[in-house]
Amino acid sequence: TRLRRFDRATGAWYDRISSSFASVGVALSRADPDLIYEGEGGPGVIGVISRSKLPRRQLLSFAPVQTDIKDIVVLPGDAKIYASYGYYGGIWVIDPARDSVLKRIPFHGVSLGGDAPDMVLSTDDRRLYAAVTDGTPRGVVEIDTGTDSVLRTLNLDSTKNTNITLNTSDA
Repeated sequence: TRLRRFDRATGAWYDRISSSFASVGVALSRADPDLIYEGEGGPGVIGVISRSKLPRRQLLSFAPVQTDIKDIVVLPGDAKIYASYGYYGGIWVIDPARDSVLKRIPFHGVSLGGDAPDMVLSTDDRRLYAAVTDGTPRGVVEIDTGTDSVLRTLNLDSTKNTNITLNTSDA
């Protein structure tokens, strides 16, 4: 899927954003409302797109291997980006200002071409939850966003559930 811009006021679709390739994970910047981060399938990169100017502004090319970026979560001020990836399984913690990987949180036993985790932040942004359905540990992994350390795993049964939603009260 390539990204396209839709104008709500006129109901018109604009041309596809140039150079976006097989966009899977998409997240809005939390520092600049004009920017979108889009994970690209295949090359294992994150495009940074200006919503007002449409063409891709830059490319975060941090991935050491070719992989699909399935989900992207952004901390306030764009301090960190969490990008889940398939094939080898895990989450990259990225510093977008420096275009560098701060940490890799691996999940073992992921089959080649396996599912990357779906992710969501807690309402206070202190915890990241990732649904790991293809790999070990299998379940909802709770990660501290201050240290980027796995705190615990809430086991899932053998069904293949990947979408997770948090209660807004964090209860």
